[in-house]
This record gives sequence, C-alpha cells and structure tokens, in this order.
Amino acid sequence: MVYNIDLELVKIKEKEAEELNIDESLRGYSYYKEPVKPIFDVSLPVSLIASNFCPCGGIIYLTYVEKKKLPKSYEQLAGIIYHNAIVRLISEVKKFVYLQDHFNALDLIENLIKSFERFEDEEIKVDDDNLAKIIRTNCFKLWSYESLQIASRISKVMAEEKHFSKDSLIQRAIPVMTEVNIDGSKIGLSRNIRVDALSFPIIVFDLKTGKRKEDDRLFTTGYAMALESVYRKNVNLGCLVYLSFKEDLPYPIIERDLHIIDEHLRYLFIQLRDEKSKIVVDNCLLYTSPSPRD
Repeated sequence: MVYNIDLELVKIKEKEAEELNIDESLRGYSYYKEPVKPIFDVSLPVSLIASNFCPCGGIIYLTYVEKKKLPKSYEQLAGIIYHNAIVRLISEVKKFVYLQDHFNALDLIENLIKSFERFEDEEIKVDDDNLAKIIRTNCFKLWSYESLQIASRISKVMAEEKHFSKDSLIQRAIPVMTEVNIDGSKIGLSRNIRVDALSFPIIVFDLKTGKRKEDDRLFTTGYAMALESVYRKNVNLGCLVYLSFKEDLPYPIIERDLHIIDEHLRYLFIQLRDEKSKIVVDNCLLYTSPSPRD
C-alpha cells in the first residue's frame, strides 16, 4: 500500500525519537507560549509556510493581499488526483466489505477494477488532453496496484483469524485514516488543514509526485505540530511518500522517507511561519493605508 510503512522500522525510529527527548516547548500543544505561540493574528496553510519556491514571499502577497487564485502545477494537479484515487479506492473497499456477507479476494478485485471507471469519469478532469491521458494511465496503474495490495492484506487477515468482525478486518488490513481534517489555528495555521493520511502509532503521511526537495519534511512537521495542538499527544514521525511512474512499468514506483520530526525541523517551521505571517501583515497594512498627501 502507498500509505504503509514497515512496523519494525517504525519501532526503531520511535525509539530514536524518544532518545532525542524533544523539547516540549516546541510541541504543538505549547501553543500558549513562545516560540510556538503565533506572533501575528494570521492563519496560513502549511503548504505556503513549508514551500520555499518563492522565499521572497511573492506567492503569499498575491494570495493573501491581492486575493488571486494561482494555477496549480502539473505535479500538484497530478498529486491531488493520485491521492484522491487512493482515498476513493479505500472507500470502495470498505463499502464492498460491509455490504457483502461472503466474499473472496477475487470478488473484491473485480469490483474495484469496475469502480475505477466511475472514478475516472468523475475525478480525472484536466484541460490538456495529453496530460489527461498520462494521468489517466498512471491512475489505473496506481488503482490496480493498490487493489491487489489491499485484497492480499484482507485475504491474509481472513486466513489468520477464524472469527473477526468487519470492523476489525478493515482496521487490520487498512491501518490508516485518510483525509484527516485538523484545526491548526492555535499555532497560526489554517482552520481546515487536511492531512493525506495517518497511521497508528501516529505517523503523518504526505504524498509527493515531484522531485525530492530539502523542505519536504517541513510539510509533515507542520501537520504534526497541528495534530499536537489539537490532541495534546506527541507526534514524532512523518513519512513522505514519493510516487512516480515509468511508461514501461505497469505499477507505480513508491519511495518513502520515514523521519523524525526533530527540534531542528520544528524551529525552522516556526521561523518560516513567523516570517511569512509578517509578510502578510506588513503588506496588508501597506495595501490598506491611505496614500500620503502631497
């Protein structure tokens, strides 16, 4: 599965994180005091804080001062569609399992492949025909791969457990929550943050379709701190999932970066939040101030 990680590796990373003894003043639940407490009364999305593609703040100015909606890049658009495919597939799996009294893995796979056509018609809407064709082909590769992976996991649980409820079957076979909404306003983030996926023990997943960037881990850092501010629980691990495709391969290429959300990442995220919030405040004041008289 795309949103999945080896549990033994998770245990190792969790132990490393505990040994680091991360300063609680950098946890999201310390939102009432510095440095986590926001300096300005501004709420920004994690994507604008974590992305350093425009360090001068031009994107923030256009978005928050000029109120302009900026077009999405191909990587952004493709990433949204691929993530939506995974979310929709998991939903289809749950619906099938709960509605069927008796079934096997082949029945599930057949149902999922048929349901791809509905997803394709409803979700893959791209103006550029060539890009639409590429995304559609890649989506089917992803859908097929995830269908086989999930069906295999369900079969394994059914074979190992003589008596199981459908709830426990789903929880064991698909141990993730997708599209998790969080209110990040306590730490100066948007009220409607949407995390790609969470697993337990708590790992924040974020899907990427472009090349690896130095600032990618800041995305999971922001989501983790927002989660801490709401649930008052430590979130130590993030996992970036890099998804790519090759024409000659019938399946997606999946690379994962499981990492500790350490003090350095937290300091850097807070610093960027404050800097970019200041850009909004300063430019809004300038934008709304009366022109000086001659």
